[in-house]
Amino acid sequence: IMDTNGTHYLVTHSSDTPFSLNKRSGILSVDLKVTLGKRSFPVNQLGFLATDPRICFIPLPSTYVNASGLEVFELAQQPERWEEAVLIKNDESNFGRTEFRRLTSSADFLKMDRPALGQLFADFASGRGDLAFTKNARFIGVLTDSRHTVVLNDFLASAVIQTGAQFDANQTSETIARLKDRLRKLPSEVQ
Repeated sequence: IMDTNGTHYLVTHSSDTPFSLNKRSGILSVDLKVTLGKRSFPVNQLGFLATDPRICFIPLPSTYVNASGLEVFELAQQPERWEEAVLIKNDESNFGRTEFRRLTSSADFLKMDRPALGQLFADFASGRGDLAFTKNARFIGVLTDSRHTVVLNDFLASAVIQTGAQFDANQTSETIARLKDRLRKLPSEVQ
């Protein structure tokens, strides 16, 4: 994903990492590495999105992204201009489309409406961690559960966990506890 400043990010749901906010953390050490194309590099920190701490992101070096040949998606500006979203399973195994609307309790979230018959493939069921795009391939956000998407407008972190040699298990436990508290403060329908 590329933000409006041209910075590249890897984005995922925290439940797809060792730092899930739904489980107890007993992590003693973490060495994180990202491979883009044929190049790998160590990652020294993982950010948790301020809008919704369940979403994690890692800044990526543009030189690695550009050399990888992977497709980069820009953030959707004003996704509500589109009538539908394209949902892609987080493992890229399937996709479908659905209508959506902004939540009245929080403009930072979209609710994916139940699709009309035939709009999604029969075996497609949206779920936590799936990716939402506009029909012109702009990235909207990550599904926080099976029906809600947090809209990514920026990559402001509510917390950062250091990895590798800088990893501190006690500090990480405290950070995860703060993130869980922050999660409980979100509107109840998106928790």
